[in-house]
Amino acid sequence: MGMDFGSGSFTARVRGEPGFQTPSIDSPEADLASFLAELAPSEFFVDLDAASAYRPLADWLDSDHEFHAVGAVWLPENHVDTHHLTQSFDGMVFVETGTPTSLRLGGPQASGDGEEDDSEDTATAG
Repeated sequence: MGMDFGSGSFTARVRGEPGFQTPSIDSPEADLASFLAELAPSEFFVDLDAASAYRPLADWLDSDHEFHAVGAVWLPENHVDTHHLTQSFDGMVFVETGTPTSLRLGGPQASGDGEEDDSEDTATAG
């Protein structure tokens, strides 16, 4: 499953920085994000096999495209990656504007009554 976004922020560890950071990308720098940002709705899933059956898209999908290389670790100097879409992914998820996640450090803590107690284990990045 591939994933990309047009612009916005996200939570990640940034090489050389302590803890989690909230980097931002102001515009779709990668060609895949630029193309997908022009479509509506602003959030969607593309089944690449099904989309390849549509002749006008088949050749475009069956080629290399750049997209944002964002994951748990982000490298500011190298944040665009190239992949052959149909050979690398079954589908693509696209979100026009990314937002950072809230982190749960340590996971849910069980209290004595069998209920989860998360009063002390949450943190918000940014």
